[in-house]
Amino acid sequence: MKILGVEPKDIHVALDISVTELSMVLDFLDHCEMEYNGKEEPEMVEAKKFVTEEFFPVLNKLLIDIKRGE
Repeated sequence: MKILGVEPKDIHVALDISVTELSMVLDFLDHCEMEYNGKEEPEMVEAKKFVTEEFFPVLNKLLIDIKRGE
């Protein structure tokens, strides 16, 4: 994996990741269980929502599309 660039404005990072690496990240995330205390770590509520509702689904669809040849 390589970092392709970093842009200012909420700092954006472009990554170069292989399909194999993407698959491993998705497999790992699919098997993770998150434990946190929402009162002591309120930022984790948003982090969990982002990963489960945006990050994972978008990357999972990308991997499916790649495997289909789209």
